[in-house]
Amino acid sequence: MADVARLRRWPPCGPRVTVLISLVMVALASPCVAYAQPTSSPFTPSEELMLTSLEDTMVDTGWVPAGSPVQLRLQAAAANTVSMSFPGRASYEWAADTLSFEGDPDAGTFATNVGVEVHAEVRIDVLGLTWGSDLLGPYNLLINATAAFTPYLLTGSPERPVTISEATSGVMVASVPIVPDLLVASGNLDIDLAFSVDASLTGERIDILPNPEQVEDPGLRTVDAQGATVSVSALDDADAVEATVALHAGLEAVTTVILHPHLVMTVLGTEYDIAGIDVPIELPPISDTVVLPAEDLTWARPAGSGDASGSGSGSDGGADDGGGETAGDGVFDAASTDDGCACAASQPRPPLALLAWIMLPCLCRCRRRP
Repeated sequence: MADVARLRRWPPCGPRVTVLISLVMVALASPCVAYAQPTSSPFTPSEELMLTSLEDTMVDTGWVPAGSPVQLRLQAAAANTVSMSFPGRASYEWAADTLSFEGDPDAGTFATNVGVEVHAEVRIDVLGLTWGSDLLGPYNLLINATAAFTPYLLTGSPERPVTISEATSGVMVASVPIVPDLLVASGNLDIDLAFSVDASLTGERIDILPNPEQVEDPGLRTVDAQGATVSVSALDDADAVEATVALHAGLEAVTTVILHPHLVMTVLGTEYDIAGIDVPIELPPISDTVVLPAEDLTWARPAGSGDASGSGSGSDGGADDGGGETAGDGVFDAASTDDGCACAASQPRPPLALLAWIMLPCLCRCRRRP
């Protein structure tokens, strides 16, 4: 009776035991852990395209103004280049058999470069004084404009499209003194340039062609939205998933280059001013889909996910009793779950005796009522 009375005076153990019991229940109810973390592979497609070359855009003004005793001739050309880079990663989720793509923040680059080359000549025929300059130049000018973005600019990206819009005028290409003879003729040739570019870049889609020997359903997959995933189911005996991946980008560009020469010559005391001449260099607009060079990517099966055969039965060779556990060792078979949960092959449940031993000190420390 004394023992009974003493037990009745023990108070409830309070919050400590409640929390501990809750943790024990979670441990018992959740023996399943993700057996394979996602693996990623760098996916950084890039490309540089020469839209027009110097040979494609050569302009020759001939001698202008026609019939003038002082004349100017310009030969000019421009080369137009566009470059793009999409740094990021392709991640394979082994638990879900899905592939996704994520760009590195603000690491993408979009640039347009225009190089201009100019040659000039001057000739004089005034009151029997004739003179012609050697070929002047070449005079070169490089103009570039860039923009940064987060790849891959697919549908749904808040940065899509990334654009470049630049315009400038009065850019000095050359300022050349013309001095055939200080006593009878002298002058100066200035060449200015006006430049404008409007360009835009988008990501259209990412094509994935998996290795048919490693996946259940060989064939082309496509990701066409930012953050989207695509199913790529690896075979149970595959040590890795390999795929050839290519980004398709939409490119539009309109570039304009106009030269403005200004020649002032004094010949035998008479000044000749040649200005107001526009020399456009034709750069055809572009609107096209660019397929960036494909990359071969590999996602290796992570260690600790069970053997490549998918048995997940550990290495002790114990016989399976058909109930999802290996007989006698309390280890769960990853292949035996019905809900797709990937359980670690080496994660046993905590022994009940150990849990009871952990709880005992808490029970013993409960205070008695006075």
